[in-house]
Amino acid sequence: MKTIFLRHKSSSMFIAAAGGVAALLLLFVCPAADAQPAAGDTADPMIKIATLPIKQDKQEVLRKISAEVSKASGVAEQSVAYYWQTLDALYCPGCAANGIKDPVFVDMYTPAFMTAQQRAAIMESLAESIARHTDYSKKDVYIHNHIANKDQVFIMGSVVTNWKQVGGPDG
Repeated sequence: MKTIFLRHKSSSMFIAAAGGVAALLLLFVCPAADAQPAAGDTADPMIKIATLPIKQDKQEVLRKISAEVSKASGVAEQSVAYYWQTLDALYCPGCAANGIKDPVFVDMYTPAFMTAQQRAAIMESLAESIARHTDYSKKDVYIHNHIANKDQVFIMGSVVTNWKQVGGPDG
């Protein structure tokens, strides 16, 4: 039995079913007989996009974003889980004065071993893709990167003390 990362579609369905509570988790692993992680790819971010309701089909927008971010950043598409949270209300009194229609809040959860260059490439391409596939502009996008270190992730019944527990490098 091998340990693998749940990738894009599986993670997204799990997160949606859990109602967003799973956003606190950084990396997902589960036992599987044959599955393998993406070759050489242990960077496994999760990305939550939160907006007021949009007219576009969110599943289709996420599919396009996933493909574009992967192409631009070099991080394998199956390595990133995306999910969309629709906000009921939003109050941002300073937004209009700064030329922001309504903010798009993006939480990007990444392991500490991802490089600054990987994170920057994902954030840039993500903002561009959101602007391309929604009525928001790149200026409306606010991305906060949550970086977890060892001992800040609880998964599979224990605290991660060694990145190798979840398929990453250790150092």
